[in-house]
Amino acid sequence: MKQRVSFSLFYFPVDRTPPAVSGDGDQTVTIPLGSGGTSVTWNEPRVTDNSGRFTLVSRSHSPGSQFPPGTTTVTYVYSDPSGNIAIYEFDVTVDEGNLFIYLFILFIYFFLFIYLFIYYLFIFIHLFIFQHKSTNIQKRQRRDGGDATKGNV
Repeated sequence: MKQRVSFSLFYFPVDRTPPAVSGDGDQTVTIPLGSGGTSVTWNEPRVTDNSGRFTLVSRSHSPGSQFPPGTTTVTYVYSDPSGNIAIYEFDVTVDEGNLFIYLFILFIYFFLFIYLFIYYLFIFIHLFIFQHKSTNIQKRQRRDGGDATKGNV
């Protein structure tokens, strides 16, 4: 008598594909000179995996975090059930305004102030001299009893 042996073969494919991650990319924010930093927001990265499941393992910063002036790298790490890991990184750059622009604006305001100062100084001097001449003419008229503008000076 022959014995019959049967067996079943189960095939479990090995997943070696990490999650696919995409995002908005680098962020640049300009702040006023001397502000010291600001909060920056962004859209969370979009993640897909061939298993349909993934886990956020870690992230270095959350949207709305405070960032100092300069460039900071934000890192997200994702994994799938097979242990494949995907890393997504982007830079957040916080620029303090351009010093040249601030100095140029200060330069413009300074010369505008000087111009207005000189303009009003000339008006003051003109009015003072004109008023002084009028007062002298009136004094002569009273003293001489005549019209000082007709040569009775």
